[in-house]
Amino acid sequence: TVFALLVSTPPAWADDRVDTTVTWFQERHTSTDTVTVVHPQFNAGVDLSDVVSLDMGYAADIVSGATQAIYAAPPVGVDAVSTATLFKDTRHVGSVALALNGRRSSLSVGYSYGTERDYRSQTVNVGASVDLPGKNTNFALSYSHNFDKVCDFDNGDATLLQRRALTAMNECYVTDGDTLTRSLSID
Repeated sequence: TVFALLVSTPPAWADDRVDTTVTWFQERHTSTDTVTVVHPQFNAGVDLSDVVSLDMGYAADIVSGATQAIYAAPPVGVDAVSTATLFKDTRHVGSVALALNGRRSSLSVGYSYGTERDYRSQTVNVGASVDLPGKNTNFALSYSHNFDKVCDFDNGDATLLQRRALTAMNECYVTDGDTLTRSLSID
């Protein structure tokens, strides 16, 4: 009878998934200066069993444009007439999450790592949810914490108007040089 039951039951197929998107954003500052962001994203999920799923993802922010002129201050004070500074930067983020999914509840834990020239981010997150009977009410709770590192120009004792911005010439995350690294925690 067990054999007959196994043969007569159709196989259950996993809800594996792959999603890709590309988003394009452009903000016009003046007739010649614009900021453009291209955001490709790839996500994949695999059901490891009836109740366990694994999700993985990659996203990027490819930014180019021009800052406002005031941010391009020369080393000796502010020159509000200077032209905008052109810039390019790319942020890469990889993520992974593991979830336990019941009929009316779920529990997940995830991790992501993001990096760009002057910023590094590690994020851990947990979440849980439950549907009440009737499935018309859902209670969810989530928490995330970032362990970030920020690179900045070492302005030391410079006054507010003497401070210099970080430029492409400054190397980040090195022990010798004119930059420093600060830790930043975000909840």
